[in-house]
Amino acid sequence: MPINVSISGLTEAIGAAEGQIATITTTAMRGATDTLKQTLRDQIRDAGMGNRLANTWRADTYPDGRNSLNPAGYAWSNAPDIIDAFARGATITPLAGKNYLWLPTKSVPRAGGRSSSKSMTPDQVLETFGATEFVIKKGKGGGLLAFIVEGRGQTKRGAVKRVRKGRLAHGDSGQLVLMFVLKPSIRLPKKLDLQAAGDAGAADFVQRLEEGLA
Repeated sequence: MPINVSISGLTEAIGAAEGQIATITTTAMRGATDTLKQTLRDQIRDAGMGNRLANTWRADTYPDGRNSLNPAGYAWSNAPDIIDAFARGATITPLAGKNYLWLPTKSVPRAGGRSSSKSMTPDQVLETFGATEFVIKKGKGGGLLAFIVEGRGQTKRGAVKRVRKGRLAHGDSGQLVLMFVLKPSIRLPKKLDLQAAGDAGAADFVQRLEEGLA
């Protein structure tokens, strides 16, 4: 025969328990996601790649603004191509049928002034310093060196300033300033381990959850 049992307040008790567990779980996820973000940022700093790239890492938890029994954490970078290249150890080659990558030296001014992180392109360098072409010399490892003649032409930036020792060479028409190093390709070393950072974040979540439920 069917038996019906009713316990006063049971539904409320279960709901309260679920709410408490949701709070503990979501708090653990938020903390672990922050750990993941900091681990990813520390990898970049430890690799000597600077705070600017490190701070491109962002992180968030879902659902936003409320607790859940099944929260999720997510981290992403605002510079995904750079992160991917150093996570895989990619080889970079020229695009559009070009033979060389033009790598700027410290002599190349910033395209948007000192506050910018982007160097001038070869065409911008020629225009800025009033030159019509680069003086090309052979470099090491199959590469080339692109110079401009110091003091040729005056622009809003003035004549080319002298640079560090090792950046100058003597040409037929005067002193040369090294602007670009031309390489057929460059191999980026693998500096980042995204899987290790993810594993550290997962382990941190488990530890926080166990501590919260203890």
